[in-house]
Amino acid sequence: MQSELDGFAAFNNEKHQGHKIEWSHALGTVSLRAHFPAGQKELSVSLYQAVILLLFNDMAEISFSDVKLHAGIGVYTFSNCISIPASFMCAHCA
Repeated sequence: MQSELDGFAAFNNEKHQGHKIEWSHALGTVSLRAHFPAGQKELSVSLYQAVILLLFNDMAEISFSDVKLHAGIGVYTFSNCISIPASFMCAHCA
């Protein structure tokens, strides 16, 4: 994804001299289709939350420390976004 962002920034710099693009990844959103025992749901989450949720494609269970390790997200950002994905993952149990 980073190579696509860099390519667009280079294109924009050629067309608009003096304009600078700064990406704010924290503002990005992702739509994910999730399959729960109770049925399929579409989730609209932040980019960081999507990274965490996608870890569950490869593992049925994952420890908190492994999520932090594999997500590659800074501690502050991770702490802000972890509570919502955990609630999604537990929502299908009710």
